[in-house]
Amino acid sequence: MRTSTVCLPEETKTTFKAILSVYLEQRGSCSDVIRAYSELADISLREAFDVFYKSNLYTEIRDGISDMHCRSDGCLAEELQREAELICDADSAKENDG
Repeated sequence: MRTSTVCLPEETKTTFKAILSVYLEQRGSCSDVIRAYSELADISLREAFDVFYKSNLYTEIRDGISDMHCRSDGCLAEELQREAELICDADSAKENDG
């Protein structure tokens, strides 16, 4: 799949990053998303923490790449679960091919 890149003026990027920073501070970092994912996936908080901080979802939130920062904790937990399932399926396919 091909994606397009939007070039934003540096001032817009700086403003957006400042808004995102305030949002993350008010949200209490991403602990609520991690907690929601832990409950959804029925795994420990430590496991959920590891999955979250290694995920593309975290990178997208941190870097403001997509609208992920606008979604609820539950929605983000579901998105994280979908991502983790895709990775697990890809790993299983690699094992079966090898």
